[in-house]
Parts: sequence; structure tokens; C-alpha cells
Amino acid sequence: YTKKYPNTSSVTVFDLIDTFCREQDIQLSHLDGYINGIDGVLNSADRGWFYYFNGNMPEASAADYTIVKGNDNVIDFKYLKFSEAFPEK
Repeated sequence: YTKKYPNTSSVTVFDLIDTFCREQDIQLSHLDGYINGIDGVLNSADRGWFYYFNGNMPEASAADYTIVKGNDNVIDFKYLKFSEAFPEK
């Protein structure tokens, strides 16, 4: 699902996912800015929710990653095995 939001001010990734979930009546579970559940699908021992910003996974929580106003950006949330999110090199 893709939705564009007018980015009129600097917001965090968490702000956007929180707004989206409220608009769509989707349950969002979080702790200290880390997403630990979306629509009843919770993090587990070997899987978790990860977000990608313009194709890259930032090294910051959704609440700590600020998007600068005026940019067109793509944010993807994926429920992945930890081995998929952090593949061995």
C-alpha cells in the first residue's frame, strides 16, 4: 500500500507510520520509538519489523529518523527474519 503525505515540515518515520495506521484503523504497537507490531503481527524471537528509507535500512529507530521537508521519499515497512534484515557478508 502506498500513500503520499504532503511533507510540509520535518517529521519522523514514526510520525508517518503512526498517522497512516490511525487513518487506516490499523493497530500499531511500539516501545520507545521502535515498532514491535503492526496490525497484530508482533516481533518474535527470529522476526521483526524493519523500515527502509529510499531502499536503505537506517541505523536509527523510526522515532529518531527525521525526514527533511520537501523531499519525495519512499518508506517501506517489512516483517523479516533477522537473517534477512542482517545478512552475513
